[in-house]
Amino acid sequence: QKLDIPLEQAGLGISLYFAAKTAGNFFGALILVKVPPQKFYPVTTAFALVALILTMLFRSPSGILIGIFATGLAVSNIFAVIYSMAISKIPERKNEISGLMMMGIIGGAIIPLFMGLISDLSNQTPTRNKKTAQARAVFSWLPDQVSLRPQGVRIRCPWLSLMTEAC
Repeated sequence: QKLDIPLEQAGLGISLYFAAKTAGNFFGALILVKVPPQKFYPVTTAFALVALILTMLFRSPSGILIGIFATGLAVSNIFAVIYSMAISKIPERKNEISGLMMMGIIGGAIIPLFMGLISDLSNQTPTRNKKTAQARAVFSWLPDQVSLRPQGVRIRCPWLSLMTEAC
């Protein structure tokens, strides 16, 4: 949006991001054979932050596309590294850890849906402040619905009457 480039040309950024993620998964697997995850994680996270900041600072389309590629390359292994570090630290809780990681992935798909619903119901074009307020509302409600107990994770979802068995 900030460069007013056509949508077809902007679509190249999505392709570059996922191509970089694919390459990053392959090369990350090779690197993780030699480098322990505890050393790889801070490096790849720092690389991701630098790439993301540079992407926001670039003013040319080619600079932004390079930043998008670098960001995809950097974030490609973060999920696998966090998961493996958590499993190796507490192997007896691998089912709970797996469930929490999946909840995080699913939450990344569901929360934007709720934010869009709230925006549509308000009959107004969302602005940055409204989106922030909507996100705060969702995130302040969400922790009340999940409780960690010694016997496992319990999720309350009274608003899902059809799916109470899953809860």
